[in-house]
This record gives sequence, C-alpha cells and structure tokens, in this order.
Amino acid sequence: GMEVLEPGAYTALAFAAFMAAVIRRSELRLAPPEDTTQRPFSLKRPKRIRMVELEDAIQEAREQRRTPLIVCNRKEEAVATYLSYQFMTTLDAKQVLMMSIEKEEGALEKAQAFLRKKLVSALKFGKPLYIRMATTALDFAGTFCVEDQFPCPLFSRE
Repeated sequence: GMEVLEPGAYTALAFAAFMAAVIRRSELRLAPPEDTTQRPFSLKRPKRIRMVELEDAIQEAREQRRTPLIVCNRKEEAVATYLSYQFMTTLDAKQVLMMSIEKEEGALEKAQAFLRKKLVSALKFGKPLYIRMATTALDFAGTFCVEDQFPCPLFSRE
C-alpha cells in the first residue's frame, strides 16, 4: 500500500514543490537564453496572443533576445496591472511627460534624471525595464535620451 506520512509532511512536501517551481521560474527568467537561432517574431508579422499567453510570449521573446512590444488593443489597463506584479521596474511615460512640461526651471533635466533613476534601479536589481506608454508618445531619441543618463542605445536591437 501507500505509505502514510507523518503530520506536517504533506505541508513540507507542498512547500518543497512550491519552492522548486519558484526556483525553476527564477532560473528561466534570469539565466541567459541558450538557443537564439529561432526568430519567429518579426516587424512584418507580429505575434497575436490572448492575455493568458502574455507571460509565455514575453519569455519566448526573451529567449530569442528580442524586446517585446505589447500593443494592448483596449486591454492596456489589464496588461499594465499584470506587469506591475511582475519582477520589473516600471517607467510610466505619462509621468515623465508631465514632469518635463512643468513650469519650473529645469523640468526637462528633472525628467531625464528620473529616467536615469529608473534605469539604474532596473540594472542594479537585474530587472527588466517596462516602459508603460499607455496613451503617451514620448520623443525618447530627440528629447529624453542623454548619453550619461538614459542613452539612446537602450532602444537598439543590438
């Protein structure tokens, strides 16, 4: 027959399974991708997914050394909420825009310093930088990118 475990052993077993899943997920997120030869994502043919497939699509893009661009089609709030619970540093483009157009002197420099702070935070803790554009279109290259704070090569495909 089946062996009966001591009291508390089932909890320990469940906890061990949970920790193994957490460790495996961390390894998948933090380990460098092994195979980068397949590249099914392209500018000519974006990949359409359902919300429940978002995490897998982000992981697939990461494994292929691609930067995911998520176009939400009226589901931006749901996607933003989901991503806010992930291991990411969130940069709200609307917040940056509002900082840059304040009436006080040095508003643009203040916004650029804010961008640097977010970038440094992402790099320091090894987190992806999630730029939430929402309904905002920032001119990163022309206005906000500064070599020693938030450099344009961040947006390079290389």
